[in-house]
Amino acid sequence: MKYAIKRRTIGSKNSISISVEEFDSVRDAREGMAEILDIEEKFNIVLENYAEFERMLLNVSLDRMLFSGHDWSAAMNELHAINRTLVNLLSTCRVYIDQVPQNLGAIFKGDSSPVEVLRKQMATEYDGHLGYRVLEAMRNYSQHRALPLQNLSHGLKPVDRAKKRLIEHYVQISVDVSRLEEDKLVKRQVVDELKAIDRYVDVKPLIREYLECFMRLHHTVRDVIADRVNKSDEIILTILERYRTTFNEDVLALGVVAIDDDDKVVEEIPVFDEPVRRRKWLIKKNHLITNLSFHFITSEVEA
Repeated sequence: MKYAIKRRTIGSKNSISISVEEFDSVRDAREGMAEILDIEEKFNIVLENYAEFERMLLNVSLDRMLFSGHDWSAAMNELHAINRTLVNLLSTCRVYIDQVPQNLGAIFKGDSSPVEVLRKQMATEYDGHLGYRVLEAMRNYSQHRALPLQNLSHGLKPVDRAKKRLIEHYVQISVDVSRLEEDKLVKRQVVDELKAIDRYVDVKPLIREYLECFMRLHHTVRDVIADRVNKSDEIILTILERYRTTFNEDVLALGVVAIDDDDKVVEEIPVFDEPVRRRKWLIKKNHLITNLSFHFITSEVEA
């Protein structure tokens, strides 16, 4: 069996011989790179769904400020629209929790320690943050019983700014704790913690706390895979650069191939850097705001 770097196109003649060890390392790097990018894609979906949820709250407040005729049916439309975005957010958070350990298992074949590091961090976040416990309970409730939010209210309040009195429009979304209590699948500890607050609990601060937990989780994931990321990138980029500098050719459709004694290609592995560039783009886009609950957006005109 022979192994080579070559373009996977008809008529391409140029090739560079490589060892079986190099061929296997490219296969491992490609597989690892796919898992690593998948992790960043999952985190991106979590943040995109969170952004959609926050935008929905702003849209509802804006509509209330501008338009009249909001009867009971219109209010129910608003509540269900917010519920939709919250259910999407909770579902993708659960996808992250369930699937990222599988990604880590595929990256670190036979080594369970990275998964244990993540699970330990998950337990720390669960034990240390009410928002994590409540939102996990609400996700279970929405999966087995009903939509997570039962109460929506709108409000106005005066805000003094630079000798001006402005009117702030806001929306409050609440979970009915008595409904959660009826679901035996919801942990009693969580119900008791919410009952100690009120029957109806505003979930906005809890959701933001929950997202802070996910940002810390993702920081942990990035830390445990950092060495594997660097190694995979180096292997793939080195193959591309080796071919480019040897033949001064475009590396489009490049790959490593295994060729049998009859000169037939029996295995080929595409080699390209787009997954590397996309992962770096996602990391730059999704910077980790670990104190999210201290940030808010406003359309208020600055003095």
